[in-house]
Amino acid sequence: MGFADLIRRGLKNLWRRKARSVLTIIAVLIGSTAVVALLILAFGVRDVFLGQMESSGMLNRITVRSSVEDEDQVEIEDEGMPLTDEMIDEFSRLNHVIAVSPVIQTHPIQSISKNEDDAKQYYSSAVGIEYHSEFQLNLLAGRNFKPGEEGYNQVILGNGVAKKIGYKENPEAAVGTEVLFHTWEGYDGIDFELPKHDAEEEEWRQSKFYKATVIGVTAPGPAEGDNYITVDWAQRIRTTHNYQWPDKEEEEQIRQQNEVIMEEAERTGRELTEEDFVQIIPEVVIEDDIAEKGYDAIYVQVDDTQNVEAVAQGIEDGYGVGAITAEEFIEQILNIFTIVSIVLSAIGGIALLVAAVGIINTMVMAVMERTREIGIMKAVGASRKDIRRLFTFEAGLLGFWGGLFGLGAGFGLTLIADIIANDQLSEQGFSAQNIAQLPWWLGIGVVAFTTIIGILAGLYPAIRAARMNPVDALRRE
Repeated sequence: MGFADLIRRGLKNLWRRKARSVLTIIAVLIGSTAVVALLILAFGVRDVFLGQMESSGMLNRITVRSSVEDEDQVEIEDEGMPLTDEMIDEFSRLNHVIAVSPVIQTHPIQSISKNEDDAKQYYSSAVGIEYHSEFQLNLLAGRNFKPGEEGYNQVILGNGVAKKIGYKENPEAAVGTEVLFHTWEGYDGIDFELPKHDAEEEEWRQSKFYKATVIGVTAPGPAEGDNYITVDWAQRIRTTHNYQWPDKEEEEQIRQQNEVIMEEAERTGRELTEEDFVQIIPEVVIEDDIAEKGYDAIYVQVDDTQNVEAVAQGIEDGYGVGAITAEEFIEQILNIFTIVSIVLSAIGGIALLVAAVGIINTMVMAVMERTREIGIMKAVGASRKDIRRLFTFEAGLLGFWGGLFGLGAGFGLTLIADIIANDQLSEQGFSAQNIAQLPWWLGIGVVAFTTIIGILAGLYPAIRAARMNPVDALRRE
């Protein structure tokens, strides 16, 4: 029996029992639809994530920190070299480095509110970085800082922060408005007057706030919860002033001076007042946290992703600092996507397993109903191999058609999901993303897999049909 005969007879036999064949194909269709739709969505979300990372420039970025980590990502006690301007200059001269920026975390800033009349405060801080053409933020509204701009009291709001304070529907409306950054209690930044050294504790514990003009709003993405300011302003926020009292030696000198004054007054009989004594008065000192401890981090932008690891390794080996790339983070995220894809495939696989049982049932019933036909085929010269091939091929056809229709149905569902997802993304400020992408290998793989399932499910009925005694088969009514 040739292959053309197999196709002709197989299609004819399935068509004779249309209802049963269609129901069996639908069972396979459901399983394959689940596999296709779930995997397309998983791969689509992964591609969107990678696209966001690439557009933000994070794939080409190295984050340098003063702390060093070992191979198990455990921080070593030795903090390494402080991150200074001299180190930034050295990094900028390395091969394949196109831009370097210090990073300052404004720890004193604890929350943000829309204005002074808004009682609601939302947890938020700000990051100070230096802006180059390679460090331009992906904005939804407004503008970036200009290179070299001091930018005091100006801020680029993170998209997530803008939504919280009331600009979810119209981020453009935030540009040009003022927001308030609230500090922790007792903050003593140089932009605020110090209480008197003998002031009450309640006065010392008051929170301060900075007014900042919004010049831009970032696009949605991995770091949409961060606000951005210039390095100059961030360093000023981290610069504080406070009272420094005399040490014990100075206090002893003052005490001795006062004793001399008292002895002189006793000898002359002069009555002393408080103003006659040398007072112990604290001195106001300024502490520049960044100048003393170095920057919190340094961003190093590399010209190509292929050079990132080499540059990072050179920085670690040459300067005794930690150099973190996006590769490790992305690998962890991709591993998560892989696990999710496996779980989703297993869910669809359960449905396919149920469909395989249906194919076995359909083919066993077909063998029982076509017993006389099998006897006739053997009587006219059909071999066991021909009978086995025919029934196996029919089972494979059930899997093939179920997989093919499931492929179309699954892709159609993801197209609908893509439209709905893009509507939601546009409402959140994201640009349209093509989530429904069907890789060629997935389409071929699903149809091939369901066909193989059909063939395997049909082996038992096919072997049973091939082993039938033709005489017994012909006698059966």
